[in-house]
Amino acid sequence: CQQRRGDRPERRRQDDDHLVAATKDKPGIRLWRLDRIREAKLLDGMFTPPEDFNLRAYAAQSFGIYQEEPIDVVLRIEPGAAQDAASWQFHPTQRITHEDNGGLTVRFRAGGILEMCWHFFTWGTALTIVAPDNLREAMAKLTAVVAEHHAIR
Repeated sequence: CQQRRGDRPERRRQDDDHLVAATKDKPGIRLWRLDRIREAKLLDGMFTPPEDFNLRAYAAQSFGIYQEEPIDVVLRIEPGAAQDAASWQFHPTQRITHEDNGGLTVRFRAGGILEMCWHFFTWGTALTIVAPDNLREAMAKLTAVVAEHHAIR
């Protein structure tokens, strides 16, 4: 099944809203899905974020919401999907190179390998993961699991 991104409507997950906060139990700043918060209580105490905390920089470390060690990602976009991809923001740190064959090379640095794979899967064969190898391996495993799940028996 080969499909170009422009051939289908965009979809938005229902769990896109998150709270960025810290707790007494777990170190560091964390993300909390708003749809999973059952109750909130107003407390007398107050939280002051660390002086060096920058919300924009914190968010830019990840692809989507997963906070993992950032990796250097290189993608190749086939010529037939280049126009769509050129107008798409894969990540705020992306750099796009227009190739002689009409395709694109997209580079960025981010964490969140599983969420990258989920998104890259939607591009089908129009997108190739060039680097790093561990991202390519994760995508290969994901697609193998999906293919096995949908195999006709």
